Parts: sequence; C-alpha cells; structure tokens
Amino acid sequence: MQGFIVDLDELAWCRKIVQDQAEQFDGIAAGLGPNDVNASLLGTLPAATKLARASQDLHTAARAEFSAAQEFLGSVGQGLGEEGRSTSETEIGNADALRSAWTSGVRVEGSICRS
Repeated sequence: MQGFIVDLDELAWCRKIVQDQAEQFDGIAAGLGPNDVNASLLGTLPAATKLARASQDLHTAARAEFSAAQEFLGSVGQGLGEEGRSTSETEIGNADALRSAWTSGVRVEGSICRS
C-alpha cells in the first residue's frame, strides 16, 4: 500500500486511551453493586412491587451494558496493541532484510535489486 504510514507512538497512545476507558466502564459496572430493592421500602401501594422490579431490571440492564462496553473497548485496545506489535515486527524484519542485502553486496536501484 503506497503512502501508508503507521505512527507507532500514536497507536500506543490510542491504545492507552481506549484501555483507560475500558477500565472506567468496568469500574462503573462494579460500582453498581448488588441491587436488592425491597418493595416494602417503597410503601404499601400495589405499584410498589412493580416499581421495585422495574428498578431491579434497570440495574441489571445498566450493569450488563457497562460490562459489554468494557469488554468491547478491551478488545479494541487489545487489537490496537496487536497491530502495533505486528507493524513493529514487520519494520524490524524489513530493516534486517535491507541490512543483510546491503552487507552482502546487493545494491538497490529503483525497485530492482542487483548484485
């Protein structure tokens, strides 16, 4: 791919930001704690049980969403890390190949290698 440049420092910075966000979502999910809404705390009206159940459902859904966000961002961060490692390894391999070609007497002219 012509003109494609990967800035490994920027990629690492982006990975750190994504991982930090993933940890924040994990902290929010964990911070929600257990949800034991007792209907009797809401009074004796018939709607108290429904309100307690709705509160529990909301809590369960919010915790699941924050956990899903943490997992998603964690996988994005992992992918960015893998991309950075792969690109770095490729660049090291390319440099080693050029160094080897240069020291073995191969000269590069344009896009054709001649010995």
